[in-house]
Amino acid sequence: MKEKIKNLTLKEWIIIIGVVFVPITIILILFSGLDNDLWYLLSEGRYIIQHGIYRTDVLSLHEGLDIVVQNWLSAVIFWIIYAFLGSKGIFFFVLIVNMAIMYLLYKICMLLSNEKKGLSIIITLFTDIYLSFYFIVSRPQIFSFVIILLLIYLLELYIKTDDKKYLKYIPLLSFLEINLHAANWWFIFLFMLPYIIDAFHNKKLRLQGYRLKPLLITFGVSLLVGLINPYGYKAITFIFRSYGDKYMFKYIYELQPFSFNNFISILIFAIVMITTFMYVFFREGQIRVRYICLYCGTLLLGMITVKAFSLFILVSSFPLALLFRDILGNKEKKKGKPVIGKIAFALIVIATCGLVGFSGYRYYKIHKSIEFTNAAGEAVSAIDMFAQGYPAKVYVSFNDGGYLEFRGYKSYIDPRAEVFLKKNNHKEDLYKEYYEFESGIISKEDFLKKYNFDFLFLKFGDRLYNEEKIDGYFIIYDKIDTLYKVYARNDVTTDEIRKMVIEEYEKSKKAIEEAQKTMNDKK
Repeated sequence: MKEKIKNLTLKEWIIIIGVVFVPITIILILFSGLDNDLWYLLSEGRYIIQHGIYRTDVLSLHEGLDIVVQNWLSAVIFWIIYAFLGSKGIFFFVLIVNMAIMYLLYKICMLLSNEKKGLSIIITLFTDIYLSFYFIVSRPQIFSFVIILLLIYLLELYIKTDDKKYLKYIPLLSFLEINLHAANWWFIFLFMLPYIIDAFHNKKLRLQGYRLKPLLITFGVSLLVGLINPYGYKAITFIFRSYGDKYMFKYIYELQPFSFNNFISILIFAIVMITTFMYVFFREGQIRVRYICLYCGTLLLGMITVKAFSLFILVSSFPLALLFRDILGNKEKKKGKPVIGKIAFALIVIATCGLVGFSGYRYYKIHKSIEFTNAAGEAVSAIDMFAQGYPAKVYVSFNDGGYLEFRGYKSYIDPRAEVFLKKNNHKEDLYKEYYEFESGIISKEDFLKKYNFDFLFLKFGDRLYNEEKIDGYFIIYDKIDTLYKVYARNDVTTDEIRKMVIEEYEKSKKAIEEAQKTMNDKK
């Protein structure tokens, strides 16, 4: 082993350093803060560790909501890491998982390209950097990425070696996925279908043809294994009850259909165009039907919901290792092809370098802005002074609810959108109510009377944020730079304390106004 290391060439050292350090640098840049959904995951994991699996919601202020904690094992893993290592532990855990994603991508590319290291490394970096811009975050989906790549790697090994021993691990992947991220469990079988189709012998359809029976047995066993989870069939059917609600699309961008409305959309479109060009132009390579099915299927999913584009990026790039292997490696091809192949290969390198540069720019922008946890944490501390450990009922917007729950309060709503749908909780369409309140359809008087919140936790953009006065409540926190306001119900404390807080607020407000006036006079 030592001799092999000593004999590495400069080019090989550069490749190794690039594979190990470039992605880490990219992820460090992109993960300056923790993902917003992490907070409710930590709350779920903490509760499960302390009390066990639960089937009625324990985090929100609503009582009796039926629930399937579809990512219960992911939540437990994240909580254990956070409990021992804090937010930095979560940060580096995501890095480790991403390294596993890179390693599997690299192994698949090496398998398809007949051990072409340079080609495999470039495609791996290209894929991983694109994923890192939006999808490599502290959510259960990172486990799904690893499981999907393991599935593909095992299937490709089975095809290449004709050894069914590789298939015996696939039911284990099904077991892990249904407990780590049940919402994505069906993707295991969607990605197995192209391999089953390609197993048939048909020259006209250019199907490769290999042993089908072991694949079908594995498919069936993996389906049955999915029932091994705390929620049984409810976890398996979770996805069919949790998406498609029109009100969810109003606040959750990643569930919306694809459209050109921000930079992420343009970036995704560029990925699709580049990949499509490679597939179409180099179709003379030995592209397989299974890869075309994966490409078209994930592209269709991505058009339906932006979130699914992560799967497109994940499974549409590694077949390029097969395409470029044929084009760059075949000397008998007509003259123009190798040249164009090298140009396309160079474009991938340029695109990768461009993404590294853009990441540096984004790093600069992120560190110039206020981090969510610092701003929200300061505002929640104002509630702490009055609540004194009591799990108070708090009106809070969709995005901030998870953090309030993590801090020990009962939120009106949180990012677990599916929990607030009647078809899941079997009680009330709370997500619809939230949308109608924020849209002004429901009057604020009726809404506040119904819930009698202890506190109102408001962020800029919320319906109540710009209210000068809210009947029955007094303001306890208001800072322009954090864009948060917090109100407490009049009876959560004594008249004397309430009067003192209001006086302090008025003094602070007056001081800010005077300072602004002075600055304007100087201008």
